Amino acid sequence: ALVVFVGLAYMLINRLFIQPIRQLSSQAMAISAGQLDQQIKLDRNDDISDLAKSVNKMAQSLKDDIAKLRETDRLKTEFMIIASHNLRTPLSVINGYLEQSEDLKTVDELRGAIGIIAGRSKQLGVFAEDILTISSIEAGRDLPGLVKANLSEFMQAISDEFEPLAEQAELKYDSLIKDQDIQAKISPAHFRSAIWNLLDNALKFTPKGGTIDLNVELKDG
Repeated sequence: ALVVFVGLAYMLINRLFIQPIRQLSSQAMAISAGQLDQQIKLDRNDDISDLAKSVNKMAQSLKDDIAKLRETDRLKTEFMIIASHNLRTPLSVINGYLEQSEDLKTVDELRGAIGIIAGRSKQLGVFAEDILTISSIEAGRDLPGLVKANLSEFMQAISDEFEPLAEQAELKYDSLIKDQDIQAKISPAHFRSAIWNLLDNALKFTPKGGTIDLNVELKDG
């Protein structure tokens, strides 16, 4: 009777405690080895099941953290690509005109080259402002307020800076900016950056001999 009792007690203890603990230990080892999709499932309601739930929660938390790190790494890579593009294009134009400056023979040629260099230099300034803006947003600070601006005058200034770049790329450039008082509240740096990105893409992807049009007009208020 004692042997039977000990045998039954062992089977009961093994089923209620030893096997679940072994299962918990085995799956916890798998999770620690990186198999974060593992979920410990115990059909019971006691301290062992609470421990299993804690391990599952820990695994899910690790999984979420790893996903966030991967997303951060992806965004960092994407940012580096964008930053390289935004820096390389204006700098290559500036360096090109500086190298050709000795070959410029007339005041008009020199003035045109300086105008292009100035335009690309402003682009670098806008990009620097964008980086500062991103840092401000991440730090939880408010962005500068919008200001009222005359869009016709604003766009005309951008157009004048862009025209020599189109000529250099052997593209036809037409702008139609109607001389009217178009008022709007904008963030000048960001609005300018958005328009320049559009023009820069047009410059990059329009084949030689093609046409770029920039039109500004008021429609339906």
